[in-house]
Amino acid sequence: MPHLLPGRRPPRTLVIKAKRISPRQRGYDGRWDRASRDYRRRHPFCAWCEQCGQLRFADVVDHKIPIVDGGAMLDPANWWGLCNQNKE
Repeated sequence: MPHLLPGRRPPRTLVIKAKRISPRQRGYDGRWDRASRDYRRRHPFCAWCEQCGQLRFADVVDHKIPIVDGGAMLDPANWWGLCNQNKE
């Protein structure tokens, strides 16, 4: 499992969003919605912000190892909570 890395995320202006199929088509169904909600209840703070000594609530649950790279979709060991705040 990757560990939190020192430093910051790239500014959101540098992220190029390609057209993707919908989350439901990618397998994010009701099971994921419930698992994500339960994970955020148990781990309410953003992993990146906690590392920086700040406490912001996590808005989303993300996979440490992307599903397309072989990460397990419903394994809590492959998740971390992140907020939607820019790290500029």
